[in-house]
Amino acid sequence: MDRKAIEIEAVALPLRAGTFRFILREGCIAAIEPAPGTQARWLALPGLVNLHAHANRSFCVESFRPRSLADAIGAATKAGATLTSADARARTGRLFDRSIAHGVTRLRTHTDVDPIVGLRPMQGVLAARDDVAGRLDVDIIAFSTSRNDLADPDAVKRLERAIELKPNFLGASPNSSGDRRARSMRCWTWLSATTCRSICISMSIWTPSACSPPWWPTR
Repeated sequence: MDRKAIEIEAVALPLRAGTFRFILREGCIAAIEPAPGTQARWLALPGLVNLHAHANRSFCVESFRPRSLADAIGAATKAGATLTSADARARTGRLFDRSIAHGVTRLRTHTDVDPIVGLRPMQGVLAARDDVAGRLDVDIIAFSTSRNDLADPDAVKRLERAIELKPNFLGASPNSSGDRRARSMRCWTWLSATTCRSICISMSIWTPSACSPPWWPTR
């Protein structure tokens, strides 16, 4: 056998009977061979995909365990006030490395854009994405948080500057507005006029009046 090849014995495959031997060469699967008479020790699965992450908020609270989601969000918001792009790059890189170690091959992350953090998370996450190029496919959403009210011209300009950094997606959180319907329509109108090809509106509907009746029971 080629000395550069790696052989993994006793591998199980989903929906396949028996065990197999995997031969890896130059980072790719070169061959899969039946290995009868062996008991499975490993399970081969496709690469995992994480389609919803908040990379710039990762590892921002380590001194205590948040008691609730609201507690975690509050701590992340407080940490964001002093966040630097270098901090965001380090935290994100830590998340990316752990994701790779656990078998994740693709990850999509919201990246906060608002008056508190500015564009620092975007700059850090973009740098961290470049650090793992070739090891992890990363999609970045420039995410206008609930604090970045797109009815405010300054908030629109802030998101426009984020677009110039070339994210993969745009996102907005209009649910915090007093008039959710009107604010949502403004977001759609503005976002649809941008040059980004993909648009992602992230909404959390907390009251039945914020959504038409057919949708509310399924939320």
